[in-house]
Amino acid sequence: MMQSSVAGALGTVQILVGVFNVGLGPERTGTYPYWLGALFIAAGVVSILAEAVSLPCLVGFSAIVNIVVSISSIVGIVLYAIHLASFTVIWMCGQSDSRKSDNCAFLAGLAKRLLTGMDITLIVMSVLQLCVCISLAVLSIKSLCNRARQQSGKEVEIQQPASRKSSELVLVKKANSPELQVQESGNIISKSTCWPLI
Repeated sequence: MMQSSVAGALGTVQILVGVFNVGLGPERTGTYPYWLGALFIAAGVVSILAEAVSLPCLVGFSAIVNIVVSISSIVGIVLYAIHLASFTVIWMCGQSDSRKSDNCAFLAGLAKRLLTGMDITLIVMSVLQLCVCISLAVLSIKSLCNRARQQSGKEVEIQQPASRKSSELVLVKKANSPELQVQESGNIISKSTCWPLI
């Protein structure tokens, strides 16, 4: 598919962001999108599988999944920002005497700072996820285009000897060399470098 180390590393980042998102989410309610973690984990698994197996259909599916998850990441960023702007914990302090009220207000402020920090962290993680998904989608699409271009080039090379009747074309590939030569009656016509599909 792609450069294997890059795809594997980015897929691992997707899984870690998903686990982090799921881990911080379930105790909170409302518009809090902790369910995005499952999508992030799924996208990471599909990306790692596409890198390992390298089937064109799986690479295409990985591109589609990463595009969908990048859109979901944008939705997550918006929902986290809405949650960050509208979140309050002051309701925890009921009407009581002033000493308990001061202690409760202090604890409510501390809880609000903690939860605000979690929201900001998850916004940053969603931005990271968005960047990773876009990168993997571009790499997947680029890999599919390169594969199609190389296969169409092979078809032309295979069909070319049949169309030329005056002389014979020979395709020569030396061992342990990525160079490919087209020879006509012993003379080299063209050279190109063949890169293996990963």
